[in-house]
Amino acid sequence: MSILVLFFLVLILPTWARMFWFAQKRNNGTWNPEEFHKWVWWPWREMFAKPWIWFTEWRANEVQDGTMPTAKWGGLLGRFILVYKPGDVLLGGFGYYGFRLFQPLGFKAERHLAMVAGTGTGKTTLLITMLGLHQGNAFVIDPKGQITKIIANRRGKGGNGIEGMGKNVNILDPAGVAKGFKSNSWNPLDELARVEKREGRDRVIRYTKKIAEGLVPMEGDKPYFPKAARAFIRSLILYVYAVEPPERKNMVRVRNLLTLGLAEELRKEGASAEEINDKAFKALLAKMQDTPDFDGAIAKGASTLAETGKSYGDILSTARDALDFYDLPEIAAISRSSDFSVEDLKLGNADLFICAATGDIRETYRGWFRLLTSFALDTFEQIQTKIEVPTLFAVDEMPSLGRIDNLAITAPVMRSYGVRLIVITQNIALLKGVYPDEWSGFFGDADATYWMGTDNKGTKDYLSEFLGQALISTRTRPWYLFWKFWQRWPRNTNRQELLTPQQVGEVLNPEKDNMIITRFGKKPLRVKTMPYFKELPVKFYDADADHKETPARAATRRRLQAMVDPAPPEPIADNVVPLHNAQQATTKLTIVEASALFGVSGMYTLDDLEARKKQLLENSTQPESYQRFVEHAYDMLAKPLRFEQVRI
Repeated sequence: MSILVLFFLVLILPTWARMFWFAQKRNNGTWNPEEFHKWVWWPWREMFAKPWIWFTEWRANEVQDGTMPTAKWGGLLGRFILVYKPGDVLLGGFGYYGFRLFQPLGFKAERHLAMVAGTGTGKTTLLITMLGLHQGNAFVIDPKGQITKIIANRRGKGGNGIEGMGKNVNILDPAGVAKGFKSNSWNPLDELARVEKREGRDRVIRYTKKIAEGLVPMEGDKPYFPKAARAFIRSLILYVYAVEPPERKNMVRVRNLLTLGLAEELRKEGASAEEINDKAFKALLAKMQDTPDFDGAIAKGASTLAETGKSYGDILSTARDALDFYDLPEIAAISRSSDFSVEDLKLGNADLFICAATGDIRETYRGWFRLLTSFALDTFEQIQTKIEVPTLFAVDEMPSLGRIDNLAITAPVMRSYGVRLIVITQNIALLKGVYPDEWSGFFGDADATYWMGTDNKGTKDYLSEFLGQALISTRTRPWYLFWKFWQRWPRNTNRQELLTPQQVGEVLNPEKDNMIITRFGKKPLRVKTMPYFKELPVKFYDADADHKETPARAATRRRLQAMVDPAPPEPIADNVVPLHNAQQATTKLTIVEASALFGVSGMYTLDDLEARKKQLLENSTQPESYQRFVEHAYDMLAKPLRFEQVRI
């Protein structure tokens, strides 16, 4: 009996108390998933759970493999050992019989990640949770701008009750879908200037080739025309970079030359409209052929196009179609200069959010999004500097961007270049249409694939097959003889899918908040989603009208917003609130006035308040009402510190 009592006091009672504490903090929006690992005291995960899982996996792979179906779910122990820690990839929440427990699941990733999620299945809310916890930089394609509106302040300087991470947040939003944020500008030719400074002038040619590849996808059954269009676009970009004045070294100028040639120059010389139509582009090619820069690369590109004969028009048409989005005023307005560089995502402390409506990503701005994504990934690959925390690349609507050359091959090794890539698609058919030969590698080679709500038949069939078959054993005892439990009854053993396609759809019903995680070389997991508005502390995200906060979370947010945003502390003598008469020294005081009186901001301690109070009360000539005023301000500021430090 004493052993049972000891077991209860040492293990069960503290566990119950801890669960109650977690529930309260999670409900009022003060619980941080990154803190859970600090509460894992008992070493049974390392001493017992991991060795047992290793043994069962060895037995399945070395003993049973090939003799029987071995597909199984990662069970309780398999999930218990996946304790999320800062720096890990967040997998989801621990689920047990449909209930969300408190342990967040995570692991160390060495390859890329994939996510298959239909519209309205919780994909965006999970990505926001990931970004709220991710300490590295981020590159995010954000349909509708929802992620930007909710997490940009957290990723940036913070304010209004939000605890910032200090990133330089850059937002490219040509159509203004992220209300309340101003779009930055980005010009690929400014990146070439960075390349020349970083790697030398000769390397500029190589990067212009990547720009051309990002602009012109290899689509259709005639690869000659896209290849030739890429070659000329590369030469034209080099020409603009070499000869144009700084204010015209941009892609808008490249587009104008590609469509109009040197029409503007001929018009200034007094040429007629007919002469301009006939000679403008020929004049451009002639001038490019006379440009010796970059070891004749510009001249070679112009000469090659001029000598293509009957293919001339098709090549030029392909090149012009690839850059037609630069004719849009909203794209042109943010493409003439740059106020950030893609290299800052690796070498600096910067994020990039690219926003547009889903339809614009798929159609109107498709080439622009593909250019940004392919150029950013290539920049990370070329800059060999090692970074401690990888940059999170969340490429939503990836099939809509069109084919990115060699991405299916390089995706598994992007981690070595400092990229934590998440390939996101709504269903398998979309990805298969763009990558017909390599699409399965995005899932099979991924360290983890997140399968969320879907009703797509092809996706459900593929996942059911991917999960494999299990050996199901059932007794043949009739139900009405259940009371003869002591008798041995024969068993029926059948091969059966771990989940049938119909069961896949039922398990991944968005209303159930379920996910299936398939892992490289590991058993699959059934986990719960982790939407930011339930899992993150309220100081990590801005409120969203689409997800109304609970009263407890809303109250916590109001308390945070009532505090003054962090600012560097000033000397107290410069911050004392002047009292013109004793009537001002009243006990009716706000937190802002108290903070100004004590000259505190940001993080402060009780020792700071004690020192400042002593300075304020050193002057014995102050009236008694002033002393009460100081004491009241001290009590107001010190009260929260009985539990923890706070931000003013």
